[in-house]
Amino acid sequence: ASGLLPPDAVLVEVGEDWIRYRVASPAEVNPKVLQSMAAANVRVVTLAPVEQSLEEIYLKVIKETDPGYG
Repeated sequence: ASGLLPPDAVLVEVGEDWIRYRVASPAEVNPKVLQSMAAANVRVVTLAPVEQSLEEIYLKVIKETDPGYG
């Protein structure tokens, strides 16, 4: 199923019967993911956001604004 993700979805993790991906625009990309899965007859049971900690968000912002960081 991970090969069915649209180009604007970044694969993060894969399990036996699940995938985790990251997108910048969930409202735009998640419907594309569901359409792709349905077209391939992949059963989607749940689509849920994974919360990020404040630390994860802070580090992401720092890395994006300071190319020399990390």
